[in-house]
Amino acid sequence: MGYSVKKITGIRKMIAEGMMKSIQTTAQYSASIEIDASNIVSIRNELSQDVLKETGIKLTYTPLFIKIVSCVLLDFPILNSIVDSDTIKTFDEINMSVAVDTENGLMVPVLKNVEKKNLNEIILGINNLIEKTRTGMLNVDDVIGGTFTITNFGMYGITNSTPILNIPQVAILGIGTIAKKPVFKEGKIEVSDILYLSLTADHRIIDGALSAKFLKGIKDVIEDKALLKSILTKEA
Repeated sequence: MGYSVKKITGIRKMIAEGMMKSIQTTAQYSASIEIDASNIVSIRNELSQDVLKETGIKLTYTPLFIKIVSCVLLDFPILNSIVDSDTIKTFDEINMSVAVDTENGLMVPVLKNVEKKNLNEIILGINNLIEKTRTGMLNVDDVIGGTFTITNFGMYGITNSTPILNIPQVAILGIGTIAKKPVFKEGKIEVSDILYLSLTADHRIIDGALSAKFLKGIKDVIEDKALLKSILTKEA
């Protein structure tokens, strides 16, 4: 049986060490929720042309989720925290860490103060960070100070997953693919756009009930079209 051997070095070694430390030093658990994503699909289609005209960038789902999650986090501030030794630091600003796949491994740049940004500012900011990540141009300030992480594996067709905490943060949200599935609505079978979100949290800090309420908060926003549109189109 043939095989090749490659030493674990560089970024891959840093990732491996970080993942092991995350598992070994926290009490991780995960919860998932199913969401009817028809509204977010519809609103993305409505906004796409204007966004392209105003920013020059194609609208993807990641900036939409950054905006939605940042708004819901304002109602659940403890999830926007880090553990520092035997203390919990809960932040007023939301600095969103966003997992980005690169040829050299997974990188997690940070978009700062997203709670103060409108959708176009988020789109421009995250696009800039992704470009810097994939061209090796990130600086130290681009990767420090994160308070919450999202990882969007839906672009690869993955429905559900269990993300690992980006320590010292206490929570990370995994975003699955949006897929058309048959569902029961008012006694009838209809086809809807279905999305699964997975939250991993540190049980030392975040109880299961709070995780459930946070996920339901996101679900309530996405399934209320008027509320969702107002969040995505407001100036800040």
